[in-house]
Amino acid sequence: MLTRAALQDIVKKAQQHVQDHKEYQQQYSRCLKEMQNAKTKLDRIARLSSGNRDDLAKKSAAVKDMLGQRAGLTNLANTCVQAGEALQSGSSPAVCDLAQSQIQQLQQMYDEIFDGLSALDRSLQSMAFLWNEYQDALKRMRTFLDYIANHSEMIRLEPSLEKKRASARQAHSR
Repeated sequence: MLTRAALQDIVKKAQQHVQDHKEYQQQYSRCLKEMQNAKTKLDRIARLSSGNRDDLAKKSAAVKDMLGQRAGLTNLANTCVQAGEALQSGSSPAVCDLAQSQIQQLQQMYDEIFDGLSALDRSLQSMAFLWNEYQDALKRMRTFLDYIANHSEMIRLEPSLEKKRASARQAHSR
């Protein structure tokens, strides 16, 4: 027969397990909601236009902002994992397996979000580099065209080889 103290200890442990389950469920729900919000935000950012330099800068800023939130989601996921680990003692194997499955689902969502963000960030950096290269090439082309326009009197197209030679000799003698 169990003593009163042993029964009180069992009740106390049972209440603690119930509290651990509630804590885990709250943490899991909160973490899942935040992960879903982050996924939605990533999808919205990915759909933003990047057709011009301003749009590209806005999209890049949104990605950087979201990458800055990584630590917060990591901490939230870690808190959920810790709450799940607290279930290990005193819970049935089915509950432990369910918690483990849910934690793996969160980890997969986390990886998809931040792998997607990293890929999008690399893509945007590549686009920004190409925009810069385009701007530099455009500037060089304009400089060349301005030079040609300012020196067009020196360049004459002659219809025959003899006239070209005479024109070259004349330009050389100046």
